[in-house]
Amino acid sequence: MNLEEKFDQIEKKIREVEKDRNKYETEKEVLRREIEKAKNNLKELGVSFTTKEELLEIKNQTELRLDEALSSLERKLKEFEEIKIKIDLEVK
Repeated sequence: MNLEEKFDQIEKKIREVEKDRNKYETEKEVLRREIEKAKNNLKELGVSFTTKEELLEIKNQTELRLDEALSSLERKLKEFEEIKIKIDLEVK
């Protein structure tokens, strides 16, 4: 392989790297916009945070509250079912 062929190969690799870099820069920008949109959606819901750790703590607290609310609803449903069964038995 002569020097000119080596030079052509190097130029080709450079073009490929530049093409990949442009692709990654575009993907990075798309992700940045998606993250910003998600942050704005959270702000509209009243969720504000400054760090990732703070957001994770909010998420964990929210999940805990949702689990507690679901358990409470399940208990209430069971109570209502038991009352319904008692009423049904009394009516018969």
